[in-house]
Amino acid sequence: MSAPIAERRIEQRRAFHAYPEPSWCEFLTTSRLVDRVKEIGVDEVHVGEAAIAADERVGVPDDDTLERWRTRAAERGAREDVLDATAGGATGLVAVLDRGPGPVVGLRVDIDALPFEEASDDAHEPAVEGFRSENEGIMHACGHDAHMTIGLSVLETVAASDFSGTFKVFFQPAEEVLGGGRPMAESGHVDDVDAFFAVHVGFGHPTGEVVAGARSRSRSGRRARGSPARPRTPARRPTRAGTRCRPWPRRCRTSTGSRATRTRSRA
Repeated sequence: MSAPIAERRIEQRRAFHAYPEPSWCEFLTTSRLVDRVKEIGVDEVHVGEAAIAADERVGVPDDDTLERWRTRAAERGAREDVLDATAGGATGLVAVLDRGPGPVVGLRVDIDALPFEEASDDAHEPAVEGFRSENEGIMHACGHDAHMTIGLSVLETVAASDFSGTFKVFFQPAEEVLGGGRPMAESGHVDDVDAFFAVHVGFGHPTGEVVAGARSRSRSGRRARGSPARPRTPARRPTRAGTRCRPWPRRCRTSTGSRATRTRSRA
């Protein structure tokens, strides 16, 4: 990865970190994601109820809370079309690259933050470097700022590659309240997916290693097995990011992500 690309991705991650939004209130986050996927040059962008089955949502805040976060997003320059599409808390999006015949591959990343107060002391790098949360009491404490950046980076890499097939990135809202998975699964966008990946930053492995796990599932994706943050057992052979790995009996070949990744860096 070239230095300019790395710097841009660090800047993007820090921007997400500095403006976290809680579950179903990710209005500005969704708007920023739409801007970036359009810059990358996707073929389809599905937002709001075009991306999720809104009736399947759980954990949706009250109307006053939704309106307060929507107003904040508007004041920060969120796109009007995105604010309209996500009205009532129908946040999140699905970005689609259509590159002709071939498999349909899905990648899921989550976008919401947690109700935690972020540290402000000199030992906390975001506070020192100027990207601590602007929204007091809300923080990207579970790495979703990194997950969004990974999703965008993979999308950009696939768009510039010779990949043949369809690639879908699911930017899922409301993971922290266990409320966004089913609405996306029931949206219809996963029905034709042949292979589905999810990512999560984690600990326990050196920086740069990718730990991969795989489980069988139904084509609809609603019978997937496995744990949300890491495989049930360690990979037999963790590898450096950007290489091909076969850590499980069911062969996994990926140069971009896995069930669990370690991405600690100065970002």
